[in-house]
Amino acid sequence: MFFRDVDLPTFADATGGEMIWVGPPAQRAAKSFTNIGRQPTPGKPFSYVIPEMAVAKVRNVVLKSVNSTPYSPQNQVFVTRRLAYRDINPTFHTQAWETQVAGGVEAELGEPVMHITEPAFRLSVGNSNFGHFIWEAVAKCLMLSRIPGHESLKILYPDVVPDRYLAWIEAAGIKRQRLIPIPTEAAVQVDTLFIGTAPFAHDENKNIVLHEESLHDLRRRVWENTAPAPRRERLFFSRSDAAQKRCVNEAEVFALLEPHGFRFLTGANTSQQDLIGYVRNADIIVAPLGAATAAAAIAPADCIVVELTPSPAILGKYNATFGALLLGQPFMRMVGQRVSLPDNTDPAEIYWDYTIDPAHIRDLIKYFPAPSPQAT
Repeated sequence: MFFRDVDLPTFADATGGEMIWVGPPAQRAAKSFTNIGRQPTPGKPFSYVIPEMAVAKVRNVVLKSVNSTPYSPQNQVFVTRRLAYRDINPTFHTQAWETQVAGGVEAELGEPVMHITEPAFRLSVGNSNFGHFIWEAVAKCLMLSRIPGHESLKILYPDVVPDRYLAWIEAAGIKRQRLIPIPTEAAVQVDTLFIGTAPFAHDENKNIVLHEESLHDLRRRVWENTAPAPRRERLFFSRSDAAQKRCVNEAEVFALLEPHGFRFLTGANTSQQDLIGYVRNADIIVAPLGAATAAAAIAPADCIVVELTPSPAILGKYNATFGALLLGQPFMRMVGQRVSLPDNTDPAEIYWDYTIDPAHIRDLIKYFPAPSPQAT
């Protein structure tokens, strides 16, 4: 059975498991963005697919790699970390699957270094960066809640996830003592594993797949379990400590924003607890494309979100674009001019460094409302 042919019901059946919960059938939807003037943006609504979500329970599986690919020793069946359901098929790592089959599956796995006997739910991520973690792992809390007795399940996550990110899982209402880090380069045996479909992905036709309920549920959980900052916050996120996607003239940009009450933040120097408090009561967020824009997923519906990007062609799944679309946040993208720096030679547009025209920032400021001191 080839990797690309496996969906969640097939995998559950092949491993002696069962489907625990299945949501409504997939359907196409469309929404319009709201512009920074807080009026609907004219033009054609953005079209996307609302996936058919599901949760399965599988038995006697082995996990290996950052994608935590389950493997059944009895049936030699793999399934993607995205665990497609019906018509939302996986599109990732097909070649790697075929290579593993040709090279011998059991030899690839090796002996398990951990054996988890307690029932567990898997929070898998395709990448350990912050955006993937929020949208792929933490957003799966809705699928976790569909499992009877989910409050007692252990939660498995890849050990490559930085420890500071776990504050977001706790903010979603999951106690840290339930979390079990699992190695990404060694096999782990799990007796009973619950797996949910991914809420955000691409389908086989490269359509954007967005599960709006999962995003709203994520924000609701964080709001219920954390305290907001005492006043509405205006946030500017810096990527100066990153190796790519940097706004090279950010000092000039922030100098224009600072008189309007903006707070300067970096991921490395801001605790995740403080970050959560700031973002969940934010009035305006100005941030480079990347991790910071993923955090806007917990910002209020009236928060203005401005994403700085090196190219208009970039449209990922884990940034403010789709968060603003689904949450109704006033949104705009500000496109910069590429700058080539000696320490960043990556040709991919998503990794370019860039400058932002100060004139665009001055125009943006005209739309800012008067600062509001109250908490939401």
